[in-house]
Amino acid sequence: MHPLLAQQIKQTFGLDAEKLAAVLAELRPLGEDKTLSGQAAGLLAGLPAFFQQTDQHYAQNECELLLFGTVFDRAGEAIVVTDAQGLITNVNPAYERITGHRREEVLGKNPNINKSGRHDLAFYQDMWGQLLETGHWAGEVWDRRKDGGLYPKWLSINAIRDASATLTHYVAIFLDISDQKDAEHRLERLAFYDALTGLPNRLFFRDRLAHAIAQARRQGSQMALLFVDLDRFKWVNDTMGHAAGDDLLKEIACRLQGCVRESDTVARLGGDEFTLILTNVDHSDHVAMLAQKLIAAIREPVILLGQNVHVGVSVGIALFPKDANDMETLIKYADIAMYQAKGAGRNTFRFVSADLHAKAFNRIAMEDDLHQALQRQELIPYYQPKLDLATQRLSGAEALARWVKPDGSLVQPNQFIPLAEETGLILPIGQRILTIACRNTAAWTQGQSLPFKMAVNISSREFQQPNLLEQISHTLQETGLPAERLEIEITESMVMGNVEKAIAVMHGLRNLGISLAMDDFGTGYSSLGYLRRFPLNILKIDQSFVRHLPGGQGEGAIVDAILAMAHGLGLKVVAEGVETEEQLEYLRQRECETIQGYLFGKPMPEAAFLTFLRQYTG
Repeated sequence: MHPLLAQQIKQTFGLDAEKLAAVLAELRPLGEDKTLSGQAAGLLAGLPAFFQQTDQHYAQNECELLLFGTVFDRAGEAIVVTDAQGLITNVNPAYERITGHRREEVLGKNPNINKSGRHDLAFYQDMWGQLLETGHWAGEVWDRRKDGGLYPKWLSINAIRDASATLTHYVAIFLDISDQKDAEHRLERLAFYDALTGLPNRLFFRDRLAHAIAQARRQGSQMALLFVDLDRFKWVNDTMGHAAGDDLLKEIACRLQGCVRESDTVARLGGDEFTLILTNVDHSDHVAMLAQKLIAAIREPVILLGQNVHVGVSVGIALFPKDANDMETLIKYADIAMYQAKGAGRNTFRFVSADLHAKAFNRIAMEDDLHQALQRQELIPYYQPKLDLATQRLSGAEALARWVKPDGSLVQPNQFIPLAEETGLILPIGQRILTIACRNTAAWTQGQSLPFKMAVNISSREFQQPNLLEQISHTLQETGLPAERLEIEITESMVMGNVEKAIAVMHGLRNLGISLAMDDFGTGYSSLGYLRRFPLNILKIDQSFVRHLPGGQGEGAIVDAILAMAHGLGLKVVAEGVETEEQLEYLRQRECETIQGYLFGKPMPEAAFLTFLRQYTG
């Protein structure tokens, strides 16, 4: 008799199976007794057969249970069984092998202990929504092994219910599909990437370009397409061999990638032809700067077979939507522009648009001139005097950067200052202006008790330098100018990017003994809440507010408000752009401390300002 049946008999009848068999043997004749009812007789007669069938049923179930246990233990897929609350009640060896967790480590825990963090809350909400509604969910999931490694798996979850439709368990089966993913990735690399350089190939380039155009069209932005063709590549192949040519292409690919942002695309179309897709292009000048950067990077020597080899490059540029409004036309125009660059002598670039090309080259020429101007010391400060309205005396000056060419002509600040900001040349220019202004001021005021301060503007780039305080302190020591005679002018816009850091820098300047002025007040953010926290000495009213004084009520309202607010905060005020006696009188009546403008004096070179200074100091 099957052990499970014997156990059931013991629980039901309170007898061992052998004793029950003896009892049945004794009762068997009664089944033939005609005095028993037919029902009782039939029951007694059928008992042996019933027990025999039940014994066979238990044996069959045991075989099925043994088969299930074998499948569970030997399955290649991981199997996880949870209770109705989702807590693990069993896992198979494949689960242990795939996840690295032993069975005893996970029993009673939620399967989410292996969450990868790659899926958001909405993903799991959708999964459980479908599982509760249909009793089944299947899909691709990223999970985490015990050692922290991530892996992809194909997961199938089923809800298990009993005969009364009550949820009792969940069974999850999953398969590690890392190898499949790797194979897919290798196929993708073969289909969409250049085998030699690892860059996107021609097919993927067209897909990226179509996407970039669609994005630019949707956002109303501009993008650029650059065609890049190497010069002298055929010579390298023919004289040094194809292996050297391959090494050259790989090096050029690395240099091109090093010149662009992560959001841009560098592709190899084949041979020695490369393309660049630049997204969110603010201005054509930026594209021209990048083209120059590419040309300079590629012209650096490449070591091939132990020799320094120099190659050049020709770059063609087309802009969307300015030059073309569709992909094929954009490609054609960039290609045409590249051949124009080749025809112009190579190692250069060309825009498809003639006016953009001329503008870009003018800008490049200006940048080159600016570099040379720094070397030739053509950038010098001009000094614009300030008048103290209470005493009618000279109270100081502002040092303004001016570019004086060898022929004596002036390059206007609005022509070269933005370029200096973009190229980073503003840093050496700013340092030069500060040094000269401090040295001159120290010489002019030596041994005198004049209430004279020199104001110097610093740019956003200068303000963001981590060693700004050290540089200014060193300049004061080097030139011998007392810190209390220096006033640093900053603008609202440069401090609002990182207010807390800006405030720390401002306090550092004040701790050196330097005065601080907020320049162009009212034209930027004008955040009154932050203004209370800035350790300022002076507010400067922008000339755009002074220009129409005294004017009507509207023209003076802003100036009156700035004066009242500044005085309420204990700050002095300098009004810029004062050109008439009426403007001066208006400001005097409202107790503005200082004016600056053509009425009192224009910006002057050093010699002229020294004469002006002596007139006021005797």
